[in-house]
Amino acid sequence: MGRATDGRTIPYDLFLGIPVHCAPQVVLSSDLTEDGWIPVNPGTFATRHRNVYAVGDVTSAPVPRAGGIAEGEAATVAEVLIAQLTGGPSTAPYDGVAACYVELGDGLVGRIDVNFLTYDTPVAKFTAPTAQLFEEKQDWGATRAARWFGRQ
Repeated sequence: MGRATDGRTIPYDLFLGIPVHCAPQVVLSSDLTEDGWIPVNPGTFATRHRNVYAVGDVTSAPVPRAGGIAEGEAATVAEVLIAQLTGGPSTAPYDGVAACYVELGDGLVGRIDVNFLTYDTPVAKFTAPTAQLFEEKQDWGATRAARWFGRQ
């Protein structure tokens, strides 16, 4: 049973389905994959091919396959490449730190801050839903849309 926002109780069922994830055929057909994924160094995202890096939901990196995670992976690759191209110092390895927003309706959003690689097991901290986190999530999405696609 659920409860509607106006106080009425209404019946509902909830199904949360997450399909089995796999790399697309174009990736599987390449010389990059091994056992269905692109093996990478989880600290730098370097592949076994010289000067080839991979991030996101096609890699063997031991983190969830999600956009927020891939954004952090891409930032790590950028830092690695800048250090290589400029002869600068090596960068810190990717730490698996990310945040995930959870929409709960009625303008409320919670947030989960996670760290997948720094400790022996993943660590997560849940921040209870608030209207302020709803605004934060909206700003987060808007900045990425503007940066990635030139949208305001």
